[in-house]
Amino acid sequence: MRKSHRKILFLLILCSFELFLFAPPRVCGTEYYAFRLIGSDCTLCHTDARVGHLNPTGIAFQKRGYRYPITRDGAISLFFGFTLFAWVLWGLRRRYRLWSQGKGEMLWRPFKERIKGIFSYGLGHRKILASFFPGLSHLLLFTSFFFLFFA
Repeated sequence: MRKSHRKILFLLILCSFELFLFAPPRVCGTEYYAFRLIGSDCTLCHTDARVGHLNPTGIAFQKRGYRYPITRDGAISLFFGFTLFAWVLWGLRRRYRLWSQGKGEMLWRPFKERIKGIFSYGLGHRKILASFFPGLSHLLLFTSFFFLFFA
């Protein structure tokens, strides 16, 4: 990985931490808009949440038809969120182009061979059981989870 890619990756990881951990929860609303947390109300629009008096921001918010006012923190979080989403899509596009460069193989083998492969390699652990201890421990772990899944 190049140095510039490491810097970009570090920046995006830092932005994702900011987005998910450090951003204050500002999504509040009235009974007409969005959702409310039990026992709390939005201090962005109300002077006193228990009484329900609106401050000037809340009055303007009510007059404009209950639109959510995006704050500076919200705009920064949205910017980093969309940047992170675009970066993930760009990475998936690059990975897809890399996968599609190779020569195509015959994906549709005969049906009987595919079903046999599922049972022998997937459920039967044919390759894993070639070595004794790792194969046995993996088989015991797999079967225990298999039985728990159907229990």
